[in-house]
Amino acid sequence: MNKLRVASFDLRVKKELPKRHRGDDRGVSLVMSLVALALFSLMALTINQVSRSQARESIHVMRQAQAQAIAEAGIENALYELLQNPTWRDGFQDKPFAGGTYTVSLSTDSVPWITSTGYSPRIAVFGPRVKTVRARSHIRKKSPIPCPGHQAQSLFAAEGLIAAYDSAADPDAADFLFGGHVWSNGEITTPTTGSNILIRGDACYQTGASPQARRIQGSVGQSTYSLVLASHDGSAFKDKNDNLTGLSPQSVYDTETQEIFVPSGQTALLKPGVYYFKKIAVEGTLTADTADGTITIYLAENLESPSGNGRIVNSSKSPARLLFYGQGTAAMNLRFAEPLMAVIESPKGQININGNVYGKVTGDQVRVENSGILLFDRQLEDGAASHAQWEPGTWSCGYQKSF
Repeated sequence: MNKLRVASFDLRVKKELPKRHRGDDRGVSLVMSLVALALFSLMALTINQVSRSQARESIHVMRQAQAQAIAEAGIENALYELLQNPTWRDGFQDKPFAGGTYTVSLSTDSVPWITSTGYSPRIAVFGPRVKTVRARSHIRKKSPIPCPGHQAQSLFAAEGLIAAYDSAADPDAADFLFGGHVWSNGEITTPTTGSNILIRGDACYQTGASPQARRIQGSVGQSTYSLVLASHDGSAFKDKNDNLTGLSPQSVYDTETQEIFVPSGQTALLKPGVYYFKKIAVEGTLTADTADGTITIYLAENLESPSGNGRIVNSSKSPARLLFYGQGTAAMNLRFAEPLMAVIESPKGQININGNVYGKVTGDQVRVENSGILLFDRQLEDGAASHAQWEPGTWSCGYQKSF
């Protein structure tokens, strides 16, 4: 009997245990389902928030791009006006463009800075996005060669600064500009050490290794052809010239050797005309009176100031009115107490620049020493103004919050 009861109890226990386990499973499943639902809800909420944030960010970036594009349109509009009229400085105020507006102002500099602020199309509540761009204008002229500017036959060595200026707008060259282009039928060399810009323009060479690109602000190109350099033959003026009538005092001139020497503390004057000298050495002051005309000087040999204290003064400050045409292979050592404003050609000789020379230089070899500055006068560019652009290296852009 006892055995039977025990067996019945064991059987009853065995039958009841599975019922309790099934109940526990249902509770665990419910809890797990709730946890899974919570996790999926959290994931959905997170994905929704990320998607909304990305959408807002995309709209923000798009509207910033719109504002910048509108500001750049203002720069282009101003450049077009300057191409038509270089003295234009009116600017624009809230000019409509692409659903937004731009406001443009120009500096009073001879070569103006342009500041353009672009406003993207407005969105309710948020208003427009605003971006401001600023750059300096550069009016370029059409030229028959890709690198109009200073030229050399065999070598152009740049160790000092080569840039540009505009003698009409800035006769004293207070501001150095882009446009000091260099062409060489041979090599163009720059120092292998250092990183500061030496050529503020393009550089075109034909032979040898490429110059250091980091020293050149513009482009560097290798030409497949040689450029015929300018050359002026002065043999017709060797005996027929204005040496005796246009130069005063005549005491600075040796009629037998055809040499000029202006001693320290003395001033000599050249009037408009055509001259032929063997050599010019200036320790005092040689004034070229170019206000009423052009002075053309053919030189058989050298032009120099032996001490570097001499001065050659171009009264009009227009390099196109003072022309030096070298006739031989003698070197010209250009180092004067103040800038020499002239066009200097010596296609068979070497031109060494140790001081400041403003205008245009052409030589067999041109060397701008470390202490030298060579500026190309934009008024000497060939042709008429062909297009306007912003000057490389002057572009800047700033972002403002919407209001």
